[in-house]
Amino acid sequence: MITCVFISILGALGNKHLSSSFKTLSKKRQAQIEKLVLKVSSIINGLVVLKSFNLEHKYANCYTKESQVLEQNNIKRVNVEAVLGTFNQLISMIVILSVIMLGSYLVLLGLNTIPEVLIANQLRRHVSSLFQRLPYYLKQSEQACVSLTRIQKQIKEIANIKPKIKLDREPIIKEYHTLPAIEFNNVTYSYHENIPILNKVSVQIPKAKYTAIVGHSGSGKSTLLKLIVGICFPEQGSININGTGVNELNLSQIRNSLAYVPQNAYLFTSSVMDNIKIGNLQATNKEVSQSAKLAQAHDFILQLNNKYETVIGEKGIELSGGQKQRVALARALVRQAPVILLDEPTSALDNHTSELVFNTLKQQLSTLVIATHDIDLALKADYIITLENGIVMEQGTPDQLLFKNGVFCSLYNQKYNNRVIL
Repeated sequence: MITCVFISILGALGNKHLSSSFKTLSKKRQAQIEKLVLKVSSIINGLVVLKSFNLEHKYANCYTKESQVLEQNNIKRVNVEAVLGTFNQLISMIVILSVIMLGSYLVLLGLNTIPEVLIANQLRRHVSSLFQRLPYYLKQSEQACVSLTRIQKQIKEIANIKPKIKLDREPIIKEYHTLPAIEFNNVTYSYHENIPILNKVSVQIPKAKYTAIVGHSGSGKSTLLKLIVGICFPEQGSININGTGVNELNLSQIRNSLAYVPQNAYLFTSSVMDNIKIGNLQATNKEVSQSAKLAQAHDFILQLNNKYETVIGEKGIELSGGQKQRVALARALVRQAPVILLDEPTSALDNHTSELVFNTLKQQLSTLVIATHDIDLALKADYIITLENGIVMEQGTPDQLLFKNGVFCSLYNQKYNNRVIL
């Protein structure tokens, strides 16, 4: 009995030390899994943004590094678990040998009987069984405790999580700052087989002008922009830049000369500063704040608790639709790209803010392409392309299209109660 008690104390001390290491590694593992899940979620949800800014490979590399850290932690954790199991097996064997040897010795001395030794052996079995099952119980309890602690912490301090985006990117390629007009030649594209969203589209987007792409929802406006960015590629036809097919150009270089804001502005879980810098990782803080001012975002950012260092996105504070849109516009403007592509950029803005943002965009020395169903925004364009069911119905200046009395004129009349002003 004394031997069992002594060995039990020895085993408990050993398990305490090993379980402490196991608990620490479990906490690290849980934190790393959460960080990895957040990284995967950011990559998936923000994939269009990452592609348009040539950052998908850098984010993929970050994911790989996080995975390797998690893998190394898992290896350490498995090793501790193996040592813990081996230690308890060893304790169990020591108990067995101690009971047999001591019992046999006491029987030889006549101090014990064989039945008493058998009873002691039965007690030994219970002690050994406890140590053999101990690693499993410790593993389950430590995981449960770590998970519970994480949940409680998230409920109380969810806004404290502040991962930083620390990515390096090559400077914007200077020779592409003279990116010329964009031309579509009989371009067809389908999301589903035999159902083209764009059907034999042929358009020319003039350089250093504001071109509005107008049409109802589902007419193919957003798809046309995605084809320019290289998010998707034409099934038929070709897209040319200054007479050169995009297939002959470097996609990465083309994207470096584009600033694209998709319809649903996605913000990553990071600071406002980091979110805007995704447009240009080489931008200074002054350039970021200047871009925010141009996008009418600076004032509301200064009202946030930590201003430009305030964490936003999935794990940060929630911004309104208009605020998200303005941060996304600032991200595009900080890029200082020769071509700016915007998909419904003012849909969540009030009329006054929309007017201020548009005036800023018009002042940029860039080719500006806006997909919109806002007739007022389209009327300010130098050139309009009207889409309907994936087909180009008409293209020209606002006055020309109103005079034609076609699709654009019909959309105008729907808004202004058949009062056409020429």
